[in-house]
Amino acid sequence: MTLLYVLLGIVLFLIFLLISSVSIKCNISEEINVKLRYLLYNKTLFPLENKSKREKRKEFNTDDMEKIKPGKLRQMIDEKGLFETIGELTETLKIIISKFGNAAKHIRVRKCYLTVNVASSDPANTAVEYGLVCSVVYPAVSGFQELLKWHRKKTVISVNSDFCSEKPSIDIDLKIKLRLWFIIKLGLGILCTLIKIKFKDAFNKQKCNINSKANVNNKVK
Repeated sequence: MTLLYVLLGIVLFLIFLLISSVSIKCNISEEINVKLRYLLYNKTLFPLENKSKREKRKEFNTDDMEKIKPGKLRQMIDEKGLFETIGELTETLKIIISKFGNAAKHIRVRKCYLTVNVASSDPANTAVEYGLVCSVVYPAVSGFQELLKWHRKKTVISVNSDFCSEKPSIDIDLKIKLRLWFIIKLGLGILCTLIKIKFKDAFNKQKCNINSKANVNNKVK
């Protein structure tokens, strides 16, 4: 009887692990920060940090302020412009979601705060780019809301035209969740697909070898 209780406890524990959610938090402003959490486990996915960077941070002083490079997102905006940066981020997100396949419909967006401030040195350019940015942001968000489970009460999307500033900006505070079971199911599906491709390639290779040997034997005769 004790063994039965132990087995039942193990089964219940495994079920608890499978139905627990893996959450990803994205905070994007000047920098891009992505953190993963599962139960008590926390890990920073981006930016990646190695030991040398941590040691440099300890030795940092105020005289080094001029040597600091701009944040990843700020660098993208400065190099490509706000409109192209948003388009690139949107396409990247579409590609990531497409990789989840049917599991994408189980992704829950628990929070999404997006603020885009359109600005430039020329007010006319600001007005034009504001229209372009709106034409990308709102349809993209609407499309993602149809694909994913969305907490609409915790969703605030704001695109503003800032004529008092010369630098555009993007601020994103996003939190998504997906149960571990769907991640495992997705991984098993990908693994099965890779195995099928491997077996198919091996079968075709073996078939080609058999055909080549048969042709050689026919020529000998």
